[in-house]
Amino acid sequence: MNEEDDAALVQQAKQLLSAGNAKEARGDATGAVQLYEQVRACGRRIKDVKQAKLWEGRAVGNLGTAYNSLGQIERAIEHYT
Repeated sequence: MNEEDDAALVQQAKQLLSAGNAKEARGDATGAVQLYEQVRACGRRIKDVKQAKLWEGRAVGNLGTAYNSLGQIERAIEHYT
């Protein structure tokens, strides 16, 4: 992978995160979880370490919030720690 590949993954992660946030705002935390997992997968594929950590971190934080919204407190805690 090169910088162009990373840029495409970052763009994909941005779109997925935005879509996940919209789903969560509409009360669809389950749908948001699915999208946030895809964001995390993008983060894991990014070669630039700083960008990879940034996107994986955003995904994990949002997963914690979504699981909390679903009442799955233990799973939420796993994503916050």
